[in-house]
Amino acid sequence: MTDLILKYAPERAELRERHRCRVPERDPLNPWDIYLHDVGRTPEAWADALMAVHYFQLPPRFVMTPNREEAFALMQKAGFPVVPHARVGSPAFQAAVFNEVVVYTSDYGGHVGMDKQRCAREEAERDWLGALCSAFIAAGAGVSYRLLKVGTVAVFIRMASAGDWRSNVGAGQSEWHPEPLSVDLGGATEMLLGPLWAVDFVADAVGDLWAVDFNTTPGVKSMDAALSFRAFGEDGLYGPLRRWFALHPLPDSQ
Repeated sequence: MTDLILKYAPERAELRERHRCRVPERDPLNPWDIYLHDVGRTPEAWADALMAVHYFQLPPRFVMTPNREEAFALMQKAGFPVVPHARVGSPAFQAAVFNEVVVYTSDYGGHVGMDKQRCAREEAERDWLGALCSAFIAAGAGVSYRLLKVGTVAVFIRMASAGDWRSNVGAGQSEWHPEPLSVDLGGATEMLLGPLWAVDFVADAVGDLWAVDFNTTPGVKSMDAALSFRAFGEDGLYGPLRRWFALHPLPDSQ
């Protein structure tokens, strides 16, 4: 197993516990505002600080982002239908749905599918005992659907890969929904998930979608300029993030 948290953020547990005591109303699965309470108390300052720690500073990203197991629990709490998952060799792993699995070779998560190993149950038990895995949904191989939430705006993306079971590996394409939507998931869910995230889904044989990944630093490079302007305005991601913070100001920390 690759321990990226130990490499990039060895103080992760200590910082998250300190934040839990400082902001007790924040769910410990997702302390998305951990670096926002020491900046000016304005939507502009919060949006600027959030973008900095998500896209320009690597260690903070490892501190605040949920690991794989936390992400599954977080998506379930938010009401998303989460793909069946278990630790290899556990009692839950004996279910037939785990005859073919995706093993996560890092508890934290890797870039563009690099920490995922598709294999049969027997191989997982031989080589990856104790690792977290999810059921492999064969009908959805190579295609995924992303719900991208940036502040007050949601965009839907279909991602497809040519020649790989992972939708974001190798040659492929992204199809963005033609019109971004203004979305409010309700105060509790908005504060649970925060202002910037993406959930990736895979479709099974009957078309039902299963949440397989939670991403707190989603990329938007494949969005064309016209759609980007319609979605976010002339300020890019900062605009809808500032509007979100105006609607959901951070509480005073202790």
